[in-house]
Amino acid sequence: MRPVVIHLAGAGGKGNIGAESIVLAMVRLFRRALGPTRFFVSAWKPDRIRKILAQEPDIQAVEQEGLFPGLRGLLAVDAYVVCGDIALSETVVSFLPVYWAVKILPAWILGKKIIFFGIEAEALQRPSNRLAARLLGLTADLFVVRNRVSADNLAALGLPARKVVVGCEPALCLEASEILETNTSVPEKADSDRHGGLLVGFGIRDYFDAPFRFDPLRFRLVRRDAVRSVGHPRMETVIARLARMGRRLIEVHGARLVFVPHHFLPRAEQVIRPDADIARLVAEGIGHPDQVDILPEGLSPLQAMRVYRHCDLVLSMRHHATSFAVLGGATVLALDIGAKIRNFLREAGCADQLLDPLNAGDRECDLAVDRTVEQRVRIAGRLQEALAAMRQDMDQALGRVRELLAR
Repeated sequence: MRPVVIHLAGAGGKGNIGAESIVLAMVRLFRRALGPTRFFVSAWKPDRIRKILAQEPDIQAVEQEGLFPGLRGLLAVDAYVVCGDIALSETVVSFLPVYWAVKILPAWILGKKIIFFGIEAEALQRPSNRLAARLLGLTADLFVVRNRVSADNLAALGLPARKVVVGCEPALCLEASEILETNTSVPEKADSDRHGGLLVGFGIRDYFDAPFRFDPLRFRLVRRDAVRSVGHPRMETVIARLARMGRRLIEVHGARLVFVPHHFLPRAEQVIRPDADIARLVAEGIGHPDQVDILPEGLSPLQAMRVYRHCDLVLSMRHHATSFAVLGGATVLALDIGAKIRNFLREAGCADQLLDPLNAGDRECDLAVDRTVEQRVRIAGRLQEALAAMRQDMDQALGRVRELLAR
Protein backbone atom coordinates (compact mmCIF):
# COMPACT_ATOMS: atom_id res chain seq x y z
CA MET A 1 0.00 0.00 0.00
CA ARG A 2 1.33 3.43 -0.93
CA PRO A 3 2.10 5.55 2.15
CA VAL A 4 0.13 8.74 2.72
CA VAL A 5 2.24 11.84 2.02
CA ILE A 6 1.68 14.83 4.29
CA HIS A 7 3.04 18.36 3.93
CA LEU A 8 3.37 19.88 7.42
CA ALA A 9 3.46 23.67 7.15
CA GLY A 10 4.58 26.19 9.76
CA ALA A 11 6.26 23.49 11.79
CA GLY A 12 8.12 24.02 15.02
CA GLY A 13 7.76 27.75 15.58
CA LYS A 14 10.89 29.81 16.17
CA GLY A 15 12.91 28.61 19.13
CA ASN A 16 9.90 27.26 21.01
CA ILE A 17 9.83 23.72 22.37
CA GLY A 18 6.04 23.81 22.68
CA ALA A 19 5.65 24.29 18.92
CA GLU A 20 8.31 21.64 18.36
CA SER A 21 6.39 19.19 20.53
CA ILE A 22 3.36 19.64 18.27
CA VAL A 23 5.35 18.54 15.23
CA LEU A 24 6.74 15.49 17.01
CA ALA A 25 3.31 14.53 18.33
CA MET A 26 1.62 15.02 14.96
CA VAL A 27 4.10 12.78 13.15
CA ARG A 28 3.40 9.99 15.64
CA LEU A 29 -0.35 10.58 15.82
CA PHE A 30 -0.78 10.56 12.05
CA ARG A 31 1.21 7.35 11.76
CA ARG A 32 -0.91 5.70 14.45
CA ALA A 33 -4.08 6.74 12.62
CA LEU A 34 -3.01 6.36 8.98
CA GLY A 35 -0.33 3.69 8.98
CA PRO A 36 2.75 4.26 6.79
CA THR A 37 3.10 8.02 6.30
CA ARG A 38 5.77 10.18 4.73
CA PHE A 39 6.22 13.79 5.82
CA PHE A 40 7.49 16.84 4.01
CA VAL A 41 8.06 19.36 6.82
CA SER A 42 8.53 23.05 6.10
CA ALA A 43 9.96 24.57 9.25
CA TRP A 44 11.23 27.95 10.42
CA LYS A 45 14.23 26.15 11.97
CA PRO A 46 14.73 23.02 9.81
CA ASP A 47 18.04 21.95 11.40
CA ARG A 48 16.40 21.91 14.81
CA ILE A 49 13.41 19.93 13.49
CA ARG A 50 15.72 17.42 11.82
CA LYS A 51 17.41 16.88 15.17
CA ILE A 52 14.11 16.44 17.02
CA LEU A 53 12.77 14.03 14.37
CA ALA A 54 16.08 12.22 13.87
CA GLN A 55 14.61 8.89 15.02
CA GLU A 56 11.60 9.18 12.70
CA PRO A 57 11.84 7.59 9.21
CA ASP A 58 10.59 9.15 5.97
CA ILE A 59 10.94 12.79 7.08
CA GLN A 60 12.18 15.57 4.82
CA ALA A 61 12.56 18.90 6.62
CA VAL A 62 13.22 22.09 4.68
CA GLU A 63 13.22 25.78 5.53
CA GLN A 64 9.79 27.40 5.61
CA GLU A 65 9.23 28.81 2.18
CA GLY A 66 7.94 32.30 1.37
CA LEU A 67 4.30 33.18 1.02
CA PHE A 68 3.67 30.45 -1.54
CA PRO A 69 4.94 26.87 -1.25
CA GLY A 70 6.80 25.25 -4.14
CA LEU A 71 4.40 23.64 -6.60
CA ARG A 72 6.75 20.73 -7.24
CA GLY A 73 6.61 19.69 -3.60
CA LEU A 74 2.85 20.11 -3.44
CA LEU A 75 2.22 17.85 -6.41
CA ALA A 76 3.57 14.84 -4.50
CA VAL A 77 1.48 15.21 -1.32
CA ASP A 78 -1.99 13.99 -0.38
CA ALA A 79 -2.70 16.64 2.24
CA TYR A 80 -1.44 20.06 3.26
CA VAL A 81 -1.57 20.29 7.06
CA VAL A 82 -1.08 23.53 8.98
CA CYS A 83 0.34 22.72 12.40
CA GLY A 84 1.03 26.20 13.77
CA ASP A 85 -1.11 26.36 16.90
CA ILE A 86 -1.61 30.14 16.60
CA ALA A 87 -2.49 30.07 12.87
CA LEU A 88 -5.98 31.45 13.52
CA SER A 89 -5.04 34.02 16.12
CA GLU A 90 -4.11 37.68 16.07
CA THR A 91 -2.85 38.42 19.59
CA VAL A 92 0.69 37.19 18.91
CA VAL A 93 1.13 38.06 15.22
CA SER A 94 -1.59 40.37 13.96
CA PHE A 95 -1.92 39.08 10.38
CA LEU A 96 -1.66 35.29 10.68
CA PRO A 97 -5.17 34.37 9.46
CA VAL A 98 -4.62 36.48 6.33
CA TYR A 99 -1.20 34.90 5.83
CA TRP A 100 -2.59 31.37 5.95
CA ALA A 101 -5.63 32.18 3.83
CA VAL A 102 -3.26 33.21 1.06
CA LYS A 103 -0.59 30.59 1.68
CA ILE A 104 -2.87 27.57 1.28
CA LEU A 105 -4.28 28.72 -2.07
CA PRO A 106 -1.82 26.74 -4.26
CA ALA A 107 -2.66 23.53 -2.37
CA TRP A 108 -6.37 24.28 -2.78
CA ILE A 109 -5.96 24.98 -6.51
CA LEU A 110 -4.17 21.64 -6.90
CA GLY A 111 -7.05 19.87 -5.16
CA LYS A 112 -5.11 18.79 -2.07
CA LYS A 113 -6.86 18.07 1.20
CA ILE A 114 -6.23 20.99 3.59
CA ILE A 115 -6.29 20.49 7.36
CA PHE A 116 -5.63 22.88 10.24
CA PHE A 117 -4.61 20.56 13.07
CA GLY A 118 -4.31 21.19 16.82
CA ILE A 119 -4.94 24.92 16.56
CA GLU A 120 -6.23 27.62 18.87
CA ALA A 121 -8.88 29.74 17.13
CA GLU A 122 -9.30 33.13 18.74
CA ALA A 123 -12.33 35.43 18.65
CA LEU A 124 -10.91 37.47 15.78
CA GLN A 125 -11.57 41.22 15.82
CA ARG A 126 -9.71 42.59 12.82
CA PRO A 127 -11.97 42.74 9.73
CA SER A 128 -9.20 41.42 7.48
CA ASN A 129 -8.65 38.39 9.72
CA ARG A 130 -12.37 37.69 10.04
CA LEU A 131 -12.69 37.77 6.25
CA ALA A 132 -9.64 35.50 5.92
CA ALA A 133 -11.11 32.98 8.36
CA ARG A 134 -14.35 32.89 6.38
CA LEU A 135 -12.34 32.28 3.21
CA LEU A 136 -10.57 29.43 4.95
CA GLY A 137 -13.99 28.00 5.76
CA LEU A 138 -14.45 27.59 2.00
CA THR A 139 -10.97 26.37 1.05
CA ALA A 140 -9.91 24.18 3.99
CA ASP A 141 -11.44 20.73 4.51
CA LEU A 142 -11.09 20.26 8.26
CA PHE A 143 -10.20 22.24 11.39
CA VAL A 144 -9.10 20.16 14.39
CA VAL A 145 -9.16 22.66 17.26
CA ARG A 146 -7.89 21.98 20.74
CA ASN A 147 -10.82 23.23 22.82
CA ARG A 148 -14.51 24.05 22.61
CA VAL A 149 -13.93 27.78 22.90
CA SER A 150 -12.03 27.60 19.60
CA ALA A 151 -14.87 25.65 18.00
CA ASP A 152 -17.35 28.28 19.18
CA ASN A 153 -15.16 31.08 17.81
CA LEU A 154 -15.11 29.45 14.36
CA ALA A 155 -18.86 28.85 14.49
CA ALA A 156 -19.37 32.55 15.26
CA LEU A 157 -17.53 33.36 12.03
CA GLY A 158 -19.90 31.15 10.07
CA LEU A 159 -17.58 28.22 9.39
CA PRO A 160 -19.53 25.02 8.61
CA ALA A 161 -19.95 22.80 11.68
CA ARG A 162 -19.13 19.73 9.58
CA LYS A 163 -15.60 21.11 9.05
CA VAL A 164 -14.81 21.77 12.73
CA VAL A 165 -13.98 19.05 15.24
CA VAL A 166 -12.69 19.35 18.80
CA GLY A 167 -9.50 17.44 19.48
CA CYS A 168 -6.90 18.56 22.00
CA GLU A 169 -3.33 19.75 22.29
CA PRO A 170 -1.43 17.16 20.16
CA ALA A 171 1.41 16.77 22.68
CA LEU A 172 -1.07 15.46 25.25
CA CYS A 173 -1.37 12.28 23.18
CA LEU A 174 2.25 11.22 23.51
CA GLU A 175 2.66 8.04 25.56
CA ALA A 176 4.82 7.68 28.65
CA SER A 177 7.03 5.19 26.83
CA GLU A 178 7.76 7.80 24.17
CA ILE A 179 8.65 10.45 26.75
CA LEU A 180 10.95 8.06 28.60
CA GLU A 181 13.03 7.19 25.55
CA THR A 182 16.66 6.49 26.50
CA ASN A 183 18.08 9.28 24.31
CA THR A 184 16.24 12.02 26.19
CA SER A 185 17.98 12.07 29.56
CA VAL A 186 16.78 14.64 32.08
CA PRO A 187 19.29 17.11 33.57
CA GLU A 188 20.40 15.85 36.98
CA LYS A 189 19.35 19.00 38.80
CA ALA A 190 15.72 18.43 37.70
CA ASP A 191 15.60 14.90 39.10
CA SER A 192 13.46 14.94 42.24
CA ASP A 193 14.59 11.41 43.14
CA ARG A 194 18.09 12.81 43.72
CA HIS A 195 16.93 15.69 45.89
CA GLY A 196 13.81 14.45 47.67
CA GLY A 197 11.02 16.76 48.86
CA LEU A 198 8.68 18.87 46.78
CA LEU A 199 9.92 19.72 43.28
CA VAL A 200 8.18 22.66 41.60
CA GLY A 201 8.66 23.44 37.92
CA PHE A 202 8.40 26.98 36.58
CA GLY A 203 7.32 27.43 32.96
CA ILE A 204 7.46 31.19 32.44
CA ARG A 205 7.69 33.74 29.64
CA ASP A 206 7.96 37.45 28.98
CA TYR A 207 4.74 39.48 29.08
CA PHE A 208 3.32 41.36 26.08
CA ASP A 209 -0.11 42.88 25.54
CA ALA A 210 0.02 43.82 21.84
CA PRO A 211 0.63 41.60 18.80
CA PHE A 212 3.98 41.75 17.08
CA ARG A 213 4.22 43.73 13.88
CA PHE A 214 6.26 43.08 10.77
CA ASP A 215 9.10 45.51 10.15
CA PRO A 216 9.70 45.51 6.36
CA LEU A 217 13.02 47.33 6.68
CA ARG A 218 14.50 44.66 8.93
CA PHE A 219 12.29 41.89 7.48
CA ARG A 220 11.39 40.57 10.91
CA LEU A 221 8.78 40.76 13.64
CA VAL A 222 9.17 43.41 16.34
CA ARG A 223 7.16 44.11 19.46
CA ARG A 224 5.08 47.26 19.57
CA ASP A 225 4.25 47.49 23.29
CA ALA A 226 7.76 47.85 24.76
CA VAL A 227 11.47 47.91 24.09
CA ARG A 228 12.63 44.29 23.85
CA SER A 229 15.63 44.70 26.16
CA VAL A 230 13.54 46.39 28.88
CA GLY A 231 10.22 44.58 28.56
CA HIS A 232 6.68 45.63 29.43
CA PRO A 233 6.20 47.54 32.71
CA ARG A 234 3.55 45.03 33.78
CA MET A 235 6.16 42.30 33.63
CA GLU A 236 7.76 43.81 36.72
CA THR A 237 4.53 43.04 38.59
CA VAL A 238 4.48 39.49 37.21
CA ILE A 239 8.12 38.94 38.22
CA ALA A 240 7.38 40.20 41.72
CA ARG A 241 4.41 37.83 42.04
CA LEU A 242 6.45 34.88 40.76
CA ALA A 243 9.26 35.69 43.19
CA ARG A 244 6.87 35.91 46.12
CA MET A 245 5.27 32.57 45.26
CA GLY A 246 8.70 31.00 44.79
CA ARG A 247 9.83 32.23 48.21
CA ARG A 248 6.72 30.86 49.84
CA LEU A 249 7.15 27.48 48.18
CA ILE A 250 10.69 27.30 49.58
CA GLU A 251 10.21 28.88 53.01
CA VAL A 252 6.80 27.41 53.94
CA HIS A 253 6.66 24.18 51.92
CA GLY A 254 10.34 23.22 51.67
CA ALA A 255 10.29 23.08 47.89
CA ARG A 256 13.09 23.02 45.36
CA LEU A 257 12.42 25.08 42.21
CA VAL A 258 13.48 24.34 38.65
CA PHE A 259 12.95 26.78 35.77
CA VAL A 260 12.45 25.21 32.33
CA PRO A 261 13.20 27.61 29.44
CA HIS A 262 10.78 26.98 26.56
CA HIS A 263 11.67 29.88 24.29
CA PHE A 264 15.18 30.61 23.06
CA LEU A 265 16.62 32.43 20.04
CA PRO A 266 19.90 34.11 19.15
CA ARG A 267 19.84 37.71 20.35
CA ALA A 268 19.62 39.09 16.81
CA GLU A 269 16.35 37.17 16.28
CA GLN A 270 14.68 37.88 19.62
CA VAL A 271 11.35 39.68 19.74
CA ILE A 272 10.64 39.22 23.45
CA ARG A 273 13.14 38.38 26.15
CA PRO A 274 14.03 34.66 26.33
CA ASP A 275 12.68 32.59 29.18
CA ALA A 276 16.10 32.16 30.77
CA ASP A 277 16.45 35.93 31.16
CA ILE A 278 13.09 36.12 32.92
CA ALA A 279 14.02 33.11 35.07
CA ARG A 280 17.17 34.86 36.28
CA LEU A 281 15.17 37.95 37.28
CA VAL A 282 12.66 35.84 39.19
CA ALA A 283 15.42 33.82 40.85
CA GLU A 284 17.10 37.02 42.05
CA GLY A 285 13.81 38.08 43.61
CA ILE A 286 13.36 34.72 45.33
CA GLY A 287 16.73 34.98 47.06
CA HIS A 288 17.38 31.30 47.82
CA PRO A 289 20.03 30.38 45.23
CA ASP A 290 20.70 26.95 46.75
CA GLN A 291 17.07 25.96 46.19
CA VAL A 292 16.64 27.31 42.65
CA ASP A 293 17.93 25.87 39.38
CA ILE A 294 17.60 27.25 35.85
CA LEU A 295 17.95 24.54 33.22
CA PRO A 296 19.91 25.21 30.03
CA GLU A 297 18.24 26.55 26.92
CA GLY A 298 17.72 24.23 23.99
CA LEU A 299 16.15 21.22 25.71
CA SER A 300 14.28 18.97 23.32
CA PRO A 301 10.50 18.62 23.80
CA LEU A 302 10.94 15.12 25.24
CA GLN A 303 13.59 16.34 27.68
CA ALA A 304 11.26 19.10 28.88
CA MET A 305 8.42 16.61 29.28
CA ARG A 306 10.67 14.36 31.34
CA VAL A 307 11.54 17.27 33.62
CA TYR A 308 7.87 17.97 34.23
CA ARG A 309 7.24 14.28 34.96
CA HIS A 310 9.61 14.68 37.93
CA CYS A 311 7.68 17.70 39.25
CA ASP A 312 5.00 17.57 41.92
CA LEU A 313 3.65 20.98 40.97
CA VAL A 314 4.16 23.36 38.06
CA LEU A 315 3.73 27.14 38.22
CA SER A 316 2.96 28.03 34.62
CA MET A 317 2.69 31.04 32.34
CA ARG A 318 2.79 28.88 29.21
CA HIS A 319 0.23 26.69 27.48
CA HIS A 320 2.79 23.97 26.84
CA ALA A 321 4.26 24.08 30.34
CA THR A 322 0.70 23.45 31.52
CA SER A 323 0.19 20.68 28.94
CA PHE A 324 3.49 18.98 29.75
CA ALA A 325 2.72 19.15 33.48
CA VAL A 326 -0.68 17.51 33.02
CA LEU A 327 0.84 14.88 30.72
CA GLY A 328 3.39 14.11 33.44
CA GLY A 329 0.79 13.84 36.21
CA ALA A 330 1.74 17.05 38.04
CA THR A 331 -0.53 19.64 39.61
CA VAL A 332 -0.72 23.06 37.94
CA LEU A 333 -1.14 26.61 39.20
CA ALA A 334 -1.29 28.89 36.15
CA LEU A 335 -0.94 32.62 35.76
CA ASP A 336 -3.90 33.90 33.75
CA ILE A 337 -2.09 36.05 31.20
CA GLY A 338 -3.56 34.80 27.92
CA ALA A 339 -6.39 32.94 26.21
CA LYS A 340 -4.46 29.76 25.44
CA ILE A 341 -3.67 28.84 29.03
CA ARG A 342 -7.10 30.06 30.17
CA ASN A 343 -8.95 27.97 27.60
CA PHE A 344 -6.89 24.89 28.43
CA LEU A 345 -7.75 24.91 32.13
CA ARG A 346 -11.38 25.80 31.49
CA GLU A 347 -11.60 22.87 29.08
CA ALA A 348 -10.10 20.72 31.84
CA GLY A 349 -12.69 21.94 34.36
CA CYS A 350 -9.93 23.47 36.49
CA ALA A 351 -10.42 27.21 36.00
CA ASP A 352 -9.96 27.58 39.76
CA GLN A 353 -6.26 26.90 39.13
CA LEU A 354 -5.92 30.23 37.30
CA LEU A 355 -4.45 33.22 39.13
CA ASP A 356 -4.45 36.75 37.70
CA PRO A 357 -0.96 38.06 38.56
CA LEU A 358 -1.78 41.67 37.70
CA ASN A 359 -4.73 41.95 40.07
CA ALA A 360 -4.09 39.38 42.79
CA GLY A 361 -2.76 40.71 46.07
CA ASP A 362 -0.05 39.18 48.22
CA ARG A 363 -2.51 37.29 50.41
CA GLU A 364 -4.34 35.87 47.39
CA CYS A 365 -1.06 34.63 45.93
CA ASP A 366 -0.05 33.04 49.25
CA LEU A 367 -3.41 31.30 49.60
CA ALA A 368 -3.28 30.01 46.02
CA VAL A 369 0.16 28.49 46.62
CA ASP A 370 -0.84 26.94 49.96
CA ARG A 371 -4.09 25.50 48.63
CA THR A 372 -2.41 24.04 45.54
CA VAL A 373 0.34 22.37 47.58
CA GLU A 374 -2.06 20.98 50.15
CA GLN A 375 -4.58 19.73 47.57
CA ARG A 376 -2.10 18.74 44.86
CA VAL A 377 -3.09 15.08 44.77
CA ARG A 378 -6.79 15.88 44.34
CA ILE A 379 -6.10 18.57 41.73
CA ALA A 380 -3.80 16.26 39.80
CA GLY A 381 -6.54 13.64 39.80
CA ARG A 382 -9.01 16.09 38.28
CA LEU A 383 -6.48 16.99 35.60
CA GLN A 384 -5.88 13.33 34.78
CA GLU A 385 -9.61 12.78 34.31
CA ALA A 386 -9.65 15.74 31.95
CA LEU A 387 -6.61 14.39 30.08
CA ALA A 388 -8.40 11.09 29.44
CA ALA A 389 -11.42 12.96 28.03
CA MET A 390 -9.21 15.17 25.83
CA ARG A 391 -7.45 12.13 24.41
CA GLN A 392 -10.81 10.59 23.54
CA ASP A 393 -11.69 13.78 21.68
CA MET A 394 -8.44 13.54 19.73
CA ASP A 395 -9.08 9.90 18.85
CA GLN A 396 -12.40 10.94 17.31
CA ALA A 397 -10.74 13.87 15.52
CA LEU A 398 -8.12 11.54 14.03
CA GLY A 399 -10.94 9.34 12.84
CA ARG A 400 -12.27 12.34 10.90
CA VAL A 401 -8.81 12.91 9.42
CA ARG A 402 -8.64 9.27 8.37
CA GLU A 403 -12.08 9.48 6.72
CA LEU A 404 -11.10 12.66 4.87
CA LEU A 405 -7.90 11.21 3.47
CA ALA A 406 -9.63 7.99 2.43
CA ARG A 407 -11.91 9.82 0.00
